[in-house]
Amino acid sequence: MSEEKSYEVMMMQERILEKWKQEHHTTVEHYEKTIKAGKAENRHLSEKVIELKGMLRLEKENNDDNIYEKMKRQAHKESSSKSKEREKSKKSSTKA
Repeated sequence: MSEEKSYEVMMMQERILEKWKQEHHTTVEHYEKTIKAGKAENRHLSEKVIELKGMLRLEKENNDDNIYEKMKRQAHKESSSKSKEREKSKKSSTKA
C-alpha cells in the first residue's frame, strides 16, 4: 500500500512540475511579446518625435520669417509716416 501511495505522490509531483513548466513557458512567451511590442512602439514614437521636431523647426522658421516680414513692413510704415510728417512740416513752414 505504501508503494502505491508513494507512486501516486510521485505522479502528482510530476503533473505539478509539468504544469509549472507550461506556466513558465507561457509567461516567458507573453513577456517576450510584450517586450517586442514595447520596442516596436518605442521605435514608432522615436520616429514620430523626429517628425514632430522637424515640423516644429519648420513652423518656427516660418514664424521667424513672418516676424521678419512683419518687422520690415512695420519699419517701412514708420519710415513712410515720418516722411509724410516731414513733408507736412516743410509745407507748413513754406506757407508761413
